[in-house]
Amino acid sequence: MATFTAELALDPDAVVNAVTRDGDAVAIRFMDGGVEKEERFDYLVAATGRRPNVDTLGLETTRLALDNRGAPAFDRFTMQCGDSHVFVAGDANGDIPLLHEAADQGRIAGDNAAGPTSGPGCGVRRWRSCSPTPTSRASAGPSPR
Repeated sequence: MATFTAELALDPDAVVNAVTRDGDAVAIRFMDGGVEKEERFDYLVAATGRRPNVDTLGLETTRLALDNRGAPAFDRFTMQCGDSHVFVAGDANGDIPLLHEAADQGRIAGDNAAGPTSGPGCGVRRWRSCSPTPTSRASAGPSPR
C-alpha cells in the first residue's frame, strides 16, 4: 500500500463530504482526523462498493448476529444465518455483489430453506466458462456441457 500511495492519493476509509468540478480539476471535501479538508485532483477514481440492502428489515430486533454493516452473519455455503430459520442471499448479504452470484445464492438459500442444509449439492454453484476470443469479442456464460 505504501508503494501505491507514494504515487497516488488513496484513502479507502475516507469520509467524503462533497465532490465538485472546479474548472479542469475535481475538488474533494473530506474529513481527516476530525477536520474537514479540501484538495483538488486531475482525476478521481471512485470505487464505492455496495451495501447490503437490509436497512428497513428491522434485523436489530432479532437474535441474529449482525456485522458492522447491519447485515446478518451467515454461512456462505448454505446462506443460513446461524442456526435460525433465516436465509440471506444477493444484495441482502453483500457478499459478492454480482447478478449471477445473487442468482446462485437465491437458489442455494431456497433449496436449503426447503430441505437439509448439509450433504451433497449444498452450496454448489453453476459452472461457468469464459472463452478467449479476439479483442473485439468476448464469450462468457454457462458451459455448453
